[in-house]
Amino acid sequence: MYSESLFFGFQLDSTMELMLSKADPAIRNLFCSGGDYLKEWEEQGQKYLGKVISAVVDIPTLELLRSNILSLKQRLLPNHSEAPIPLWLIAIIQKNS
Repeated sequence: MYSESLFFGFQLDSTMELMLSKADPAIRNLFCSGGDYLKEWEEQGQKYLGKVISAVVDIPTLELLRSNILSLKQRLLPNHSEAPIPLWLIAIIQKNS
């Protein structure tokens, strides 16, 4: 049996990773602890920061999540470029034990 979910977030480049490592630890722990905010995810050697969400999601919910993720990105990485970045939607399929 398998369970399905989605990961919705942005890819961390080397500049972002460096900035994140230097971010205020209190803010990083609050927003990147994997709770209600953001989670770090690695897929095929690439690192991402975003949220694990239901496998079934509607467009208005994705738009709201997009706004939330980008807002948190700005709080975590305030000196990073404000140029638009792509958000990735990655399928997660896990085998249940």
